[in-house]
Amino acid sequence: MTPFQDTFHSGSTGSKVSIIFSIYTVGGICGAPFSAWTADRFGRRVGMFTGGFLILTGMAIAAGAKALAQ
Repeated sequence: MTPFQDTFHSGSTGSKVSIIFSIYTVGGICGAPFSAWTADRFGRRVGMFTGGFLILTGMAIAAGAKALAQ
């Protein structure tokens, strides 16, 4: 985790670290109602594929980030 802390100047404790790691949970909470609707409307396979695509897209954006504000 040292390279992460060095890149984003976050340290190992504090409000900046808690916000960084809680964003994933907030995204899950916001996406849960839409995943149920997508699975009911288009089927479980499409719902799982959509969720996986969104997670991979978010991971690609996070992996390419050079600053915290990106």
